[in-house]
Amino acid sequence: MSLLRRIELLRDRDLTLGTFAESLARVHEGAPLVEEHGDGLRLDYEEAASTVARWSGALRGRIGAGDRVVVALPNGYAVFLLTQAVTRAGGVAVPVNPQMRQQEIDHVVDDSAAALVVRDPSEVDEGEPADAEAVNPDDVAALFYTSGTTGRPKGAELTHRALLGRAGSGALFPSGLRRDEAVSGMPVAHIAGFSLLLQLASFGIPVYLLPKFRPDDALDAIERRRATVFVGVPAMYRMMDEAGAEERDLSSVRMWASGADAMPHALARRFQTFGAAAQLPLVGRTVGEALFVDGYGMVELGGGAVVKVLPPGLHLPIGDLLGLPMPGYHLRVVDDAGDEVPRGDVGELAIKGPGLMRGYHGHEDDTRDV
Repeated sequence: MSLLRRIELLRDRDLTLGTFAESLARVHEGAPLVEEHGDGLRLDYEEAASTVARWSGALRGRIGAGDRVVVALPNGYAVFLLTQAVTRAGGVAVPVNPQMRQQEIDHVVDDSAAALVVRDPSEVDEGEPADAEAVNPDDVAALFYTSGTTGRPKGAELTHRALLGRAGSGALFPSGLRRDEAVSGMPVAHIAGFSLLLQLASFGIPVYLLPKFRPDDALDAIERRRATVFVGVPAMYRMMDEAGAEERDLSSVRMWASGADAMPHALARRFQTFGAAAQLPLVGRTVGEALFVDGYGMVELGGGAVVKVLPPGLHLPIGDLLGLPMPGYHLRVVDDAGDEVPRGDVGELAIKGPGLMRGYHGHEDDTRDV
């Protein structure tokens, strides 16, 4: 894992979703990337890059530049790889959550004016490896649709740069100096799950993915594999707690992370005590508590934009009060006129940063405040 290659990736201003896998393969080579629970995928970085190139070759000739391709696969790492393959072939990927109702998926297909819908990896598995089409990092890479809680799902146009804004810097993470592995059951077609896989891949941290989340499976995986990271949503943490997390050996976890909903402070503190800050060499004993990270973001922000950190051993109830913008993001609380409100007053949160959408699909405006 050459330091020079890591620096080259950090400095690559032309990195796109279509070249992401091959760029990481040059850095991490044959290091493990993903293993799915059950009989799912098991790939290293070079195998993943080969898969993306092959699937891209199968799409070449079936789509034109900028064509929308709906990725309607069951939840799993293949969603992540096929989304990259679509952009490598010059298209715009439209991942859909398999939990959507068929009527909602039909709406996404129609609203995005999709040229192609892929429902199974076997549809693209016979292609010849293809080079990436030349695209601009500021071109739209994917449309991620909202859940539809405020009406019909709406497509947020996310550019290559918006999705990969933090990926290059992740290559500087000193992977290989210690053993790390993440366990997650996040849905991949959701922006939180997708951006999580982007970051883990760039960090060089392999992921054990649960395509269908079950609390016992998650606890078994953490305990058996000695995972150092778990990423989920508050509902998953509640389910694991009810499934007897306290009775498991989860001391290998150094960091718990949550997103997509408000994390109760008491539940975060509880899981902190299940993990540990470090393991003492030779004696094998663990010390301290784990770190807990709670992220805030949305589709329109390209994933996370604000993070709350609950450090180990800090028992004061400030975890719900302190939030830090992620690198490159700027926050303001404004009134209806767009003027900043005094500290302590209620207003609307305005966010600017590298991951913001270009605008709702079908609109001409270039939205920069959310």
